[in-house]
Amino acid sequence: MHMKNPKSRNVSRLSRAFIPMMHIFHNLAGEVVKLTDFSLAQYRVIMLVYRHGSMSINDLKQALNIAQSTASEMIDRLIQQRALKKQINPNDRRITLFTLTPASRRKIEQHLSSIRNIYHKILTPLSAQEQKKLLEAFETILSLLQKETQVTKSNQKK
Repeated sequence: MHMKNPKSRNVSRLSRAFIPMMHIFHNLAGEVVKLTDFSLAQYRVIMLVYRHGSMSINDLKQALNIAQSTASEMIDRLIQQRALKKQINPNDRRITLFTLTPASRRKIEQHLSSIRNIYHKILTPLSAQEQKKLLEAFETILSLLQKETQVTKSNQKK
């Protein structure tokens, strides 16, 4: 009987775990977005701007890995909804930055409080040791995926 090599077994294990996990995260993201007035794509834009304070259309395009036209359309809709506002970059007047309006900032902060409640519900049934293992696993996954994303982006630029 031919036995698969360890790397091949690990790829199979990752596949069996990753795909169902992605479905669960997609459903969780849907639940999180239901707490807002935004589509999932708009929510991603809003949260990026929230985390960075302000972003140019080029920054958003790169962060979301989308076309310039798609980023422009989303920005325009969010401006119409009064979620974002334009401001000129003080360091380079040729660049327009987008920031949250005060009302949308308040909504996002309330929303983040609701999200923390969801996280609390996920963690509550777990023991302290299980919580620690879960959080360490998430931090490791995030670190690995961020490294892979940076490598992929640098290879695309070549």
